[in-house]
Amino acid sequence: MIYIALAFYCGIHLSIVTILHPNQYVYYNAFVGGIEGAQRKFTLDYWANSYAEAVRGLENHLRAGFGPDFESREFTVAVCGPPYSARYYFPENFRFIKEDDQADFFVAFTEYDCDRSLPGRPIYEVERMGALLSVVIDRRDILAEQRRAD
Repeated sequence: MIYIALAFYCGIHLSIVTILHPNQYVYYNAFVGGIEGAQRKFTLDYWANSYAEAVRGLENHLRAGFGPDFESREFTVAVCGPPYSARYYFPENFRFIKEDDQADFFVAFTEYDCDRSLPGRPIYEVERMGALLSVVIDRRDILAEQRRAD
């Protein structure tokens, strides 16, 4: 009987690791409500590992929108948190800028409420088990409004 209980327990945790992959380190136990319960209370994606998926999501969104013209366009991207976690995945036509409020797109994780630090339209979200890990925010409309006002 103990072996059945142990196998069941291991099976549950194996399924959790599979669901969270490749962000297994964001796991929190049920005492805090899992990762959904830990969101905004505890550090989740402290390595910003979810940025790999977020940048791929942004690239796919832009490729779908611009088609064959995607590669000939340049897009400015700012990152909240460790920029090297996202820059590594940038295609050649993504230009990293440090001025977050001047970027076409803003990639942010939920640490320190980075995902809430700038207005814009979320176009891609990385979620696991009900918890938001990172988001890509489209700021092009806001930048266009600012240019018109100037």
